[in-house]
Amino acid sequence: MKHLQATDFPGVSGHVLFDGPNRIGKIEVIQVWPKNDSFNVVRRYQMQKDGSKNGTLEKTNESVRWLTPDGSVPTDGIPDAEVCNIERFRAQLGVSCDVAIVIANILGISGIAILMFGVIYLFKRRYDKEVRADAGSYEGTGTAAAATC
Repeated sequence: MKHLQATDFPGVSGHVLFDGPNRIGKIEVIQVWPKNDSFNVVRRYQMQKDGSKNGTLEKTNESVRWLTPDGSVPTDGIPDAEVCNIERFRAQLGVSCDVAIVIANILGISGIAILMFGVIYLFKRRYDKEVRADAGSYEGTGTAAAATC
């Protein structure tokens, strides 16, 4: 191990130096362009030769070429500003988007429940009217009297 630690020379790939079992060297970040078989070195990281873990990151003259349509840096997918799907409703209430969504859900569910109760009430009213109409047709037959017992 002490022979490995004493190793210090300029190699083909750069300066060769070891810190324990780890080789201290230069790390290059490259961007490869397979269509024209070229590449750009966009960053270099040089570890310290004194064995410390700190190093320097240098920016090269070549910058990253982004593959977006306009060549700009792509976003990470997080929208720049909060987009509320019910913005008009939220603005009229003067609340946050989350609160507006909760209120809209409560109103929607309440509306459906009122509609369901209304339909059930109409069907029940219609059914009661038919039962009363049919009750008169059974008078004198004894069937209605047996049914009420």
